[in-house]
Parts: sequence; C-alpha cells; structure tokens
Amino acid sequence: MSGWKRPESVPYPRVWRRAVGRKPVEGKVPSFVIQDVPKDREEELLDFMEIHFANNEPLCKCLKLTDDLVSLKEFRKLGTDMLAQKISVIAFLEDDGPRPRIVGANIIGVTTRADKEIKHEVSSF
Repeated sequence: MSGWKRPESVPYPRVWRRAVGRKPVEGKVPSFVIQDVPKDREEELLDFMEIHFANNEPLCKCLKLTDDLVSLKEFRKLGTDMLAQKISVIAFLEDDGPRPRIVGANIIGVTTRADKEIKHEVSSF
C-alpha cells in the first residue's frame, strides 16, 4: 500500500459524527455513530464487507468474487492494507450494547504520486 500515514496529531480512534435515523425500526428511531474503525473490530469489518459488499456490489457480484477463494483472500488483503492507514470509517448502531452492530462502513486508502510504482497483485482473474 502507500507510504502515506495518518498524522499523529489526529486522534485515533475518533468519533466523527452521530446521526439519527429517519424512520422507526422495530418501534424505535435508531441512532448511529460514525467513527474510525477500532483495531479490535477490523476482522469483523472485513467479514461484514465480504458478506454485504462483495456479494452485492455490481462488479464483485458479476465476477462472482465470493465464489473464488483466491479472490476473497486478495479482497481481504487489500482491505487489511487499507485499514492499516487508519482512515476508514465505520457506522455502528448506537445504544446497542457493549459491542454495537456494524451497519455500514467505507474502507478508504490513500495513494499519492510517489506511490505510482505500487501495484496490487491480482492473480485470480
């Protein structure tokens, strides 16, 4: 991945926003917290992305990414590399107990001009 690093001056993990849902779910309007991905939830997030993103995103679905173990391994490796930059965000259902449910996420990575030689090896296609 990139040589870019999150500045030490930016607290990690950080809560970026809280939001309230628009419609009741099971009789209650849900609240959400959007924050940096905590280190102890990274593997769970990769599982979540494999289930929800890789099975539903049009390109992943068309290529049947989840049917190919090599592709899944590469998908998780790229996600792990991007999570190491500590800029990905996750949304949790607030007031959902000590380990709130993941309800959304965006795994983000930074590349710069200096990274032009970095290549992501994809052997499965």
